[in-house]
Amino acid sequence: MESQHEFLAEAQALLGPRGFTTDADLVTPWLTDWRGRFTGRALGLASPASRDEVVTLVKLCGRHGVPIVPQGGNSGMCGGATPDASGTALLLSLRRLTALEIDVDARQARCGAGVILQVLHEALEGTGLRFPLTLGGKGSATVGGLVSTNAGGTQVLRHGVMREQVLGLEAVL
Repeated sequence: MESQHEFLAEAQALLGPRGFTTDADLVTPWLTDWRGRFTGRALGLASPASRDEVVTLVKLCGRHGVPIVPQGGNSGMCGGATPDASGTALLLSLRRLTALEIDVDARQARCGAGVILQVLHEALEGTGLRFPLTLGGKGSATVGGLVSTNAGGTQVLRHGVMREQVLGLEAVL
């Protein structure tokens, strides 16, 4: 129990009030999958704003033995981003990792895991480029979630799954 209190205090100090909460009113909406079929519990909700914060948070979780459940837009339908019922895991929301750079000459976009698919589509408007993956949840689905599930979308037969759109990625392990 002492370790849990230490962990929560360190996570709060690392991410601040905007990046970490245990407030049930703020955490609860993220504990159930999109279809409402899977519901879990979590120690808290972490929303780091940078890669460096993610690295430090993952190290903190490792030191304290706290499992991590990463979550993109929480638009998945199979419970893969829902913590279990034990309440021992940290829910890691990637929604604040929204950096987005478009390189028209290289025909590439560099996206943070929290970039919403629709935002990527809108950023490409007028550039002559298009990101071919689209799906019904494009207003809430994130690039990180699409990569982690190898999403296919409505044009999968023509353009393939997400991994075929990814040139590289940076992972924190």
